[in-house]
Amino acid sequence: MGAVGVVVLAVLAGLVADVVRPSGVASAAGGPPTRVITYEVRGWDNQSDLEQFAAVAAEDYADPRGWSFGGSVAFVRVPSGGSFTLWLAAAAHLPAFGAPCDTSYSCTQGRNVIINETRWLTGSPAWNASGASLADYHHMVLNHETGHWIGFGHQRCGGPGQLAPVMQQQSISLQGCRPNPWPLDSERRAAAARLGVEIRVGSPQGSFDTAQPWWHGVRVAGWAIDPDVTTPDLVQITVDGAVTSIAAALPRADVAAAHPGYGAGHGFGTVVPAANGPHTVCAFAMNVAGSGGNTLLDCRTVVVGSPFGTVEAVQTGPRLVRVSGWVVDPDTAASTSVHVYVDGTATPVPATLARGDIGGAFPGVGAAHGFNQLIAAASGPHRLCTYGINIAAPGANSTLDCRTIVVGGSPFGAVDLLRTGPGKIEVAGWAADRDVAAPDTVHVYVDGRGAAVTADRPRNDIGKAFPLYGANHGYDHVVNAGPGGHLVCVYGINVSGPGANSTLGCRFAMVGGSPFGALDTVHTSPGTISVAGWAIDRDTAGPDTVHVYVDAVPTVLSASAPRPDLAASVPLYGSDHGFVGSIPAGAGVHRVCAYGIDVAGPGASSTLGCRTVGVPA
Repeated sequence: MGAVGVVVLAVLAGLVADVVRPSGVASAAGGPPTRVITYEVRGWDNQSDLEQFAAVAAEDYADPRGWSFGGSVAFVRVPSGGSFTLWLAAAAHLPAFGAPCDTSYSCTQGRNVIINETRWLTGSPAWNASGASLADYHHMVLNHETGHWIGFGHQRCGGPGQLAPVMQQQSISLQGCRPNPWPLDSERRAAAARLGVEIRVGSPQGSFDTAQPWWHGVRVAGWAIDPDVTTPDLVQITVDGAVTSIAAALPRADVAAAHPGYGAGHGFGTVVPAANGPHTVCAFAMNVAGSGGNTLLDCRTVVVGSPFGTVEAVQTGPRLVRVSGWVVDPDTAASTSVHVYVDGTATPVPATLARGDIGGAFPGVGAAHGFNQLIAAASGPHRLCTYGINIAAPGANSTLDCRTIVVGGSPFGAVDLLRTGPGKIEVAGWAADRDVAAPDTVHVYVDGRGAAVTADRPRNDIGKAFPLYGANHGYDHVVNAGPGGHLVCVYGINVSGPGANSTLGCRFAMVGGSPFGALDTVHTSPGTISVAGWAIDRDTAGPDTVHVYVDAVPTVLSASAPRPDLAASVPLYGSDHGFVGSIPAGAGVHRVCAYGIDVAGPGASSTLGCRTVGVPA
């Protein structure tokens, strides 16, 4: 295509000297942590997901509002040992840790930071009455109990209407204070001094991601964070010195992931008006709070009048890459083209596909500006760049997109479903070998014993998400398994090209055990109590037995009535597990309880539900 008129960008950089500061004093944000604290996560008879709990804890410990002090302390999870152990424990086990732990609240004992699972799942009456969220309760209890491990005792409310100290016992009483999940500034300063670290604050940071010619202007995009606040920063865009101010408030999930605690609302993007010709475009992140100054993110030279557009999708497939989007040369209504480079090898692609949205957005240019092209590419990493070709003066060829892609490689997929039945485990999901469109093979291992399964079932969702591979990549396999716990692992097998077998997922499955079910309804009429529900013994697909007690008098029912909803929700057990019954009862108040009876295999009878009802005379 000839030399591509890629704009040469002038990059301005500054050097910031390190400053040694006393602990507990604020300093500029950035740099590696000065102290690393390791911790182990363990559960004790917890019923909720331990890894979800660990993920919330990791987010909390990384949040600049908490004990990380803006990055001077890094909390790092380790497989075992560590500076302390973070527990998610059933309430009944907390007294075993010793005083001051009891079943009512979370506690810290020595190197053990123990979160009471009941509180984790439900909050506390005092906290809930304040209207504060359960998510904030999670932050509060983690920061409170970890504060004890750091060495702090309890504090009291400073006065009605003030924010509560995080070391106040907010689970018990707010004492007139407002609920608060994060350490107060005074608590952070004291903790930083105790740990011998600084509190990092300072100038904004961010990135000037995009500066490209657009329709009668310059399109800019990027992100900015002022480390002293979690609210959106202000960004100033200058075009040849003329200032446009915009809020950095657009959602950026990548920024939220890279800077935990600040949230996603820190992106910016707009089109700044500009005449045809070259312009110097700069982006500044403004210091809106705390110490520090404004930060120059970057300056670029942009030639308005050059082609503009967007690479909307890049999809890789078996030795293929698909590139699609649109491009417009603003100086003509004629269709232009793009040149797509894969590692320096160009493929000219006409941008002539109908795009009514583009014709509507830019009056006068027409609709024929879309492109969608499949390009052959060998398995492995590649540099993919797409350029809009200038066909009418003024302007020059422009870069629409450059990125690194990987074609082919190890299989990918997922374990979407794992459920158990009577002596069975069902596992289902999907898998594809990145180097071929044909069905992949998965190996399903239960306690180290494997079986090969072809992933060739139709999965329209996978065909839609990965169209270059097609839809036939699903698997669904049932394995016989005895009562008890089993480790189930599924591996995608590399059947073609570079790469290796990959783990799609490992889950723990419990086969058999005590009955489960529900007491759905209890109705009364003169002389009668009518009950209905369902019950399943986990060790058999046959009907379970249910004992319904009215006060202390039992009635035996068979849970064998059809329940089509159960066939959908627990298909390995079938549908015939409903029970109904009418039980004589005198007028007055009665306690009604239903129990699923363990009729096969290990386990014990279990409570399906209890109600207190009144029978009319």
